[in-house]
Amino acid sequence: MKFLPRKSIALVKSVPRESAFPKMAEKVKIVTTVVICMKVLDIVERRMESLSRRRIIEVNEKEEEEIEGGFTETVYSL
Repeated sequence: MKFLPRKSIALVKSVPRESAFPKMAEKVKIVTTVVICMKVLDIVERRMESLSRRRIIEVNEKEEEEIEGGFTETVYSL
């Protein structure tokens, strides 16, 4: 539980665990955990997408430079 944000821990702790509705409390705790995990995964996925886009852009720029350089070299060699 230490790696979760404070708000989510407070939300889980606020659920009555040993109350008149133990099954409901357990379900709420599970749903809360799943929602937190999904949010974390979403953040990670977005970060990975942005990194992959940057890499693709960098690769495309490098290829264009090489192609342009190649054309100028062939023109001079003729």
